[in-house]
Amino acid sequence: MAKKTGLGKGLDALFSDKPLTQAEEEKILKEGEELVQNIKVIEIEPNKEQPRKHFDSESLEDLAKSIKRYGVIQPIIVNKKDNYYMIVAGERRWRASKIAGLTEIPCIVRDNDERKNREIALIENIQREDLNPIEKARGFKQLLDEYELTQQELADMVGISRSALANTVRLLNLDQRIMKLAEEGKLLECHCRSLMAIDDVEKQYKAALRIIENGDTVRDIERKVKNTREARSLSLIHISEPTRPRLIS
Repeated sequence: MAKKTGLGKGLDALFSDKPLTQAEEEKILKEGEELVQNIKVIEIEPNKEQPRKHFDSESLEDLAKSIKRYGVIQPIIVNKKDNYYMIVAGERRWRASKIAGLTEIPCIVRDNDERKNREIALIENIQREDLNPIEKARGFKQLLDEYELTQQELADMVGISRSALANTVRLLNLDQRIMKLAEEGKLLECHCRSLMAIDDVEKQYKAALRIIENGDTVRDIERKVKNTREARSLSLIHISEPTRPRLIS
């Protein structure tokens, strides 16, 4: 059975094992505060639509050590389903809690619709910088397509500029091999954006490998792209110049 405490009542209340009385629950709800419930870890499942797909094992182990020592300081957000709770935000904390051997974890249960859940999951990950550039781009694209949002509407929701959102979504046009490298954490978003300036797919991929192998910076890539374009432009000018007739003496 889930144990309930009041959010905003301090750490003692937050992690108390003593259930609230009905009067206390009604008072908290009336004041607009949310209830934190200690829910069994085995009753919680990840959200299949969660934008984040990759979890670094070493990072999870570090978090698990912290949880063993201090507990889960910030509750995760879940949605009640028929016979389980679905994670809306906080899957990393849930995974680390399982590694730490916890049987229960503090949760805030919200009755949101699917659209709201996806917005919360995406925004939490973006604010925590937990998403790789491709996961972020796919999350944006999914919200734009499924709910017919404009780029400006979504940008306002997540608190970024429309141009920044558009540039992120454009990363889905990268070569599949490059997107895989980004998903593996080998390329940053700034690298991916600079690679977009390279038209040729094979050159784009080779440039990505140079970033990883040689540590090429964004400025290095921009300089090489600029030099290539200038060389191409000069070549075209040379080809288009009319040949002068040879004078016969």
